Amino acid sequence: MKIKIFIHLFLFSFLALIEPVVSNNKFKKNNNFEYSKIKAIKLDENLYQDHVLKNSEIDKSLYKGKFNIHANLNYFFYDLLANLDNNSLEINKELSLDNIDYDNDSLKINKKLPSVYIDSDEQTALGSLIIAEGNVVVKSQNAILNASKLSYDKDLKLLIIRGNIKFTYEDSFLEASDIEYDFINKKGFILNAYGSVNFKEISKIQLFSKDNSNRIEDNILKYENNPKEVRFNNESFLKLGNFYRKYEEDESFTDQDFEAKFNPIVKTRFTTKKIDINDNVWFSDDLTLTNDPFNKPQLKIRNKNFRTIFNEDNTKIRSKWSWARVEDKISVPLGPRRIDVDKNQNFKWGNGYDKEKYDGFYIFRRFNEINFNDNTSLNLTTTFPIQRIIYGETESFPKNEDLVISPKVKQDIKFTDYFGIGAFLKSEKNNWQYILDISTNSLDVEKLDKATEINSYLKINLSQDEINSKEKKSTNGNLPQPNFNLNKSDDLTFFGSYRSKTKNGSLGEIVVKSSYGVQYDITTNKESNNIKSFTDKSLSIGNYESESKLNSNNLINKNRLLLSFKRGYEIPLWKPETETYINDEYKYSPVVIPQGLSWNLEGNLDFFRYEDGSKQDLFLIKTGPKLTVGELKKNLFDYTEISIMPRFKFNRGQSPFNFDQVIDNKAIELKVSQQLYGPILVNFTTELSLDKKESNEDILINPVIDIAWSRRAYSVNLFYNLDSEVGGINFKINTFDFKGAGERFN
Repeated sequence: MKIKIFIHLFLFSFLALIEPVVSNNKFKKNNNFEYSKIKAIKLDENLYQDHVLKNSEIDKSLYKGKFNIHANLNYFFYDLLANLDNNSLEINKELSLDNIDYDNDSLKINKKLPSVYIDSDEQTALGSLIIAEGNVVVKSQNAILNASKLSYDKDLKLLIIRGNIKFTYEDSFLEASDIEYDFINKKGFILNAYGSVNFKEISKIQLFSKDNSNRIEDNILKYENNPKEVRFNNESFLKLGNFYRKYEEDESFTDQDFEAKFNPIVKTRFTTKKIDINDNVWFSDDLTLTNDPFNKPQLKIRNKNFRTIFNEDNTKIRSKWSWARVEDKISVPLGPRRIDVDKNQNFKWGNGYDKEKYDGFYIFRRFNEINFNDNTSLNLTTTFPIQRIIYGETESFPKNEDLVISPKVKQDIKFTDYFGIGAFLKSEKNNWQYILDISTNSLDVEKLDKATEINSYLKINLSQDEINSKEKKSTNGNLPQPNFNLNKSDDLTFFGSYRSKTKNGSLGEIVVKSSYGVQYDITTNKESNNIKSFTDKSLSIGNYESESKLNSNNLINKNRLLLSFKRGYEIPLWKPETETYINDEYKYSPVVIPQGLSWNLEGNLDFFRYEDGSKQDLFLIKTGPKLTVGELKKNLFDYTEISIMPRFKFNRGQSPFNFDQVIDNKAIELKVSQQLYGPILVNFTTELSLDKKESNEDILINPVIDIAWSRRAYSVNLFYNLDSEVGGINFKINTFDFKGAGERFN
């Protein structure tokens, strides 16, 4: 048995080194093997979005945007320096960028083409000193700086800007009272700094170009204090526990030990009394930043002895100590921050609760990511089952002499049961993606075959086409264009697993000892005239070893072919007019609540064929309404969402296995979300079985309760699965896009 495990390890490790070995498309493991989802090891579109917990990634999402302003300001000042040092140029109120012929090569050769234009009420040149005073405007092709006074000493190479400084680059802004910079010693400072940066546009920096189409118009460079057109952009989440609750249309649950998803904050606001500049190092004694576009910010990160180091390869961020300030009431210490913005960072410590795997509460420690090359990385984790250690016994394993699928029994623990280890290898290149996930909840060699879990995937994205007819012109210009868009992807996946745990409705969790095979998926998502639809076609061939349906204590090994077709629709029945953007009244939600009533319809056709001649055919249909009312602005009962989906299965034949046997033929899928008071929301998801059961305890299938503290800038969820006794905490940081600088905050 142990030899087979090591063969698996060797085989999957060998596959991981083959180039090309990974797809750029991220996909997420779904261990639900129930009927239609037993397509090989059925994969969702987002298998391990980013398997590693990266607390520092949250730091990166908050920090990264701010410090790109270093590049903006640096390029701008050196462009200004070049113009002020050019004796053939004078400060000229008459010459503007609008009058420049960018295609005139003679201007470029003679160096008479200014890339920076300076305007002010008064202009003075005293020897090597150039002074501009009163409504100073310094304008390049895509940036503008306003101030009360600007002076530059051409001999000392010293630039001084004072009074109500406002620097604008497209949708990024910086305010300050004073800026000084010594170009010789490369030292300076910025006083009373406040900034708001949209680093999604940073890559478009182009301070000089012959292409006049890249110029930024004056109205775009206008400095706006009030945030406008605020909209939710994306979310970063950090899951501490054993599963993450996916807030998607199907509201499904994915079993994972750890999971994280991080997206850079589109707009980051920061404030500090002083920034010291020493060449490529920026330093601040006390700097605070926030992702909240409105004041008073609901979430802030305060940093002591904050330092950034800029170079061509990487941007490093260091702080002696950082705190997360929640609602200006609660401070959560984050400790010293050491972040390489352009490299992956691991969250060192975390915790969770898993009764089945770790006997309850456990903590884990992750090590720094190991990068073999630009495409391949390895993350290692050590787990400590605290509750198991305290009680001195475990119920997570069968007896050593029993099969891996045998019932678990209570037994005394050894020292090697104090530890678990995990390794997550990810490699990607072009449209190939490879994932190898190995974990063990004990280091006891005698029970290694019952403690180890392995999942391996090689996914190749064969094509991905996006069509949006809104962007296409009709051959007949008089015909209105339909509201239509299409997304289609073809994926080929090779999979392998050892002791993969799956769920099959009321049968609960079932262990598939081993599986390997190949699967081909064609997925299409379409929206036409406000009707959303999806189609999923799948063909898989694989070998499975799991417990027999006739005798759950026996292992059987068989090949299986599965042909599956799924289609679903969401039809709007009532959709009231809603606001397009959020404002400061949205204290409890990052989005405008999509109120309305829709009718959902979904159908499945699955054809299972097994090597022993067994077969199983399934037709599934589920349909029902989804009602959402309330804006989640008021304090009491201002948000309710109810989804009721009666589901019926019609099957012919039987599977030789338990894990993919069609069960729970009649059920109601139920989801309820309700605001109780202020930010407190309660969510409950379950399936209500309509089949006859031996006891009332089996009526609810996979019930999960979720209590959320929901705010505009962040949310915290406590969730618990009543069947599997698995729970955890989900912490989200919401990201926004908006126009304007926003207002200073304390």
